[in-house]
Amino acid sequence: MQYTGYTESELLDLDFQTITCPEDLELDMKYIDSMLNGSASKYQKKKRYIKKDKEIIWVKVTVSLVRDTSGKPLYLYHR
Repeated sequence: MQYTGYTESELLDLDFQTITCPEDLELDMKYIDSMLNGSASKYQKKKRYIKKDKEIIWVKVTVSLVRDTSGKPLYLYHR
């Protein structure tokens, strides 16, 4: 939150595609597809986010797919 300029409630109303630099989005979606199809459980990369003031920042993220007990995808966990 302190890095992006958004409040917690603002971030909860956004999806990651909205704040991801467009040039990074295609690769992110490929990683997510690999998690959804079971060929990966998480990914880690450096990527660009668009801050509330439109400035671009680089961050290193680790993204995991959280599934329920039956294996159904629930949500992505970014850290």
